[in-house]
Amino acid sequence: MRLADIDWGVIRGATIFLGIALLISGSLAGGTYYFSQQSQILHKQEGGKLAASRTRFLALDEERKLIERYYPRYQELELEGVIGGEHRLDWVETLGAVARNIKLPSLRYDINAQATHEPEFPIPSGRFQVFVSEMNLQIGLLHENDLLNLFEQISAQAKGHFSVNRCEMRRKQEGMVQAPTHENLNAVCALEWLTIQQPQEGA
Repeated sequence: MRLADIDWGVIRGATIFLGIALLISGSLAGGTYYFSQQSQILHKQEGGKLAASRTRFLALDEERKLIERYYPRYQELELEGVIGGEHRLDWVETLGAVARNIKLPSLRYDINAQATHEPEFPIPSGRFQVFVSEMNLQIGLLHENDLLNLFEQISAQAKGHFSVNRCEMRRKQEGMVQAPTHENLNAVCALEWLTIQQPQEGA
């Protein structure tokens, strides 16, 4: 075939059409790749949001379980006077009532200022703060059981919890005098009343 026999007009039109088709195909391919990448990014973002939501849900579920498990005991401690402010007046009134009930020959006391509790070993307290109020007792006893009865009845009747930090007992004379008001023994004891302060709002 000679060049003169070629219909260049037809070829030119076909070439232009082919170029346009390639351009459109390239644009579609580029657009498809772009939207594919955007879809993957969006999928990862949504996957991250879903994972975060799942983590929050599990944390809330665990918190709910902890509340169900420990809140009843928390309420008990509030009613017992352990959580909240110190109950000095109640301690003193209960101490006097118990002393009269078991007929102690004598009882003197003083309470130190409330201070932050510093345990001998670390105790995780979270956002709560534990305080201690030391009560010093000088007790005249008819016999040893008076001291045990004193602590048992205070523990049962007074608001709050205490521990006996130290206690020394001495005999005042030889032999026992069986008189209700006679001091056969003298005890010097220190009690530690523990109270837990609730966290402040926004703390």
